[in-house]
Amino acid sequence: MSTESLTPSRREALALGAALVTVPTGALAMAAAPDPIFARIAWHKRLMEPARP
Repeated sequence: MSTESLTPSRREALALGAALVTVPTGALAMAAAPDPIFARIAWHKRLMEPARP
């Protein structure tokens, strides 16, 4: 039988909590950033709007 405890240490619990907080924040930041290509296409369409017959 193992003498290791299955209960995480305070350090392990804090590290896990920090990882769970930072990963979604980084994912949201990546998802919120517009794709530069699509942003440029939308900008071009707005510029060309008055020029269309």
